[in-house]
Amino acid sequence: MADKPKPAQPINRNGIWYLVRRVPKHLAKLDGRGTVTWSTGIPVRDDPRAIRATLLVRQQDEKVQQHWKKLLAGVALPLPHIHRANVARAAALQIPYASNQQLATSSSLDDIYRRFALLLAAWGEKAFLDGNYPAPMRADIAATLGATQAPDEEDTAAGIMASRMLDEYAEIRSSELARKSPRQLAKWRVHRQSALDIFIIVIGGDKPFKELTRKDAQAFRKYWQKRIDDGEIRINSANRQIRHVSGLYSIVKDYHQVDGPRIFDRIRIPGGEEGKRIPFDPAFVQVHYLAEGQFADLNAEARRIIFLCIETGLRLSEACALDRSTIHLDGPVPYVDIQAINRTTKTKQSIRQIPLVGVALRAMQAQPDGFPRYRDNADTASALINKALDVRNLRPGGRGQTLYSMRHTIIDRLKAVEAPKDIQEDILGHKHMYGSGTTLEHKHRWLQKIAFTSPMEI
Repeated sequence: MADKPKPAQPINRNGIWYLVRRVPKHLAKLDGRGTVTWSTGIPVRDDPRAIRATLLVRQQDEKVQQHWKKLLAGVALPLPHIHRANVARAAALQIPYASNQQLATSSSLDDIYRRFALLLAAWGEKAFLDGNYPAPMRADIAATLGATQAPDEEDTAAGIMASRMLDEYAEIRSSELARKSPRQLAKWRVHRQSALDIFIIVIGGDKPFKELTRKDAQAFRKYWQKRIDDGEIRINSANRQIRHVSGLYSIVKDYHQVDGPRIFDRIRIPGGEEGKRIPFDPAFVQVHYLAEGQFADLNAEARRIIFLCIETGLRLSEACALDRSTIHLDGPVPYVDIQAINRTTKTKQSIRQIPLVGVALRAMQAQPDGFPRYRDNADTASALINKALDVRNLRPGGRGQTLYSMRHTIIDRLKAVEAPKDIQEDILGHKHMYGSGTTLEHKHRWLQKIAFTSPMEI
């Protein structure tokens, strides 16, 4: 009898807590993954003692253990990726794939004999008599003689619990998510996992995905409505939490072609207003942000990120992602190249080239390799920089003014010199209504018109 598994403990992989569980030897024929690896999406720095990560890891491990028990009892279907591998291997052997049930009930004796003959020719009679089948041999047996009944979409959907919607979404959209940087992916996941955890609690516990109802969605809405009424959260923030769960539900439902109403339709809480960023007065930026020694006590990378964003309107995440391959200082027009390299950009239009002028050019000349301290770590840079603005009283418009507000400031500055609309759109990375965009030289001329006077020390 197999020993009872030890309680699962989170494993730190690249700064993220993971469940890592080896498939037991006696299950190797039924679950060919070798090792089960599952990300909690929780950065170690946000949960250094792994308190929340331990809870999630053990919840997920319990699901893994239950799946293995069902496999042993013969009531669980093979995992979809194993079934796809069986079908592909059968095709390589030039036979149609059939489950063992199909072979037993509808296949001819000649077909079954041909399948056994293929196996004997490939592995020899002795290998079958020994009974110690290596993994490649087990794969050939499953492909030729069939595993359990092939999982169709209906059966696969029936086995998905509500708590697994995030994992299912990640499998469905794996190619899209693979383009995110590790920190982008962790941030994406932890926000949705948090919303999903609350959803499961609100509806009274986990249940099959297909059994979710409109009442469940309404209960989730009521939970957030109460928190809004109690002054604990803003309407926009509550709607974002609802959107996280409804987005998971919609993708999983559509992928598995599950019939029934869209339970989250028109569930949004009305009345929210998008918090508009308040631009800085350009004169205030020149006098205060670019005052000599204003940020002298900040580390050099954080200080130069501020100078870069002031003059280019880059998003903080875009600035932090720059490296030597995307910083071009030697040509007639120095510029930075915003690319989706090992990360995703906010929109397609965000991929662009921004000329460097004034204080931004001097900052990048001092940082030709970018900002390695904050690469793929814009949240840390944001917290540090916005705190620095607070202690220096550099947010006269209140908390609605952050470093991001420099994007709005640069538009006001371009409008003041009557820059064309397409120039404004290209610099911020917004979508063009018409045309394909402007040249680097064209953007450079307009940015030179609005360049600030740099402080002596950068």
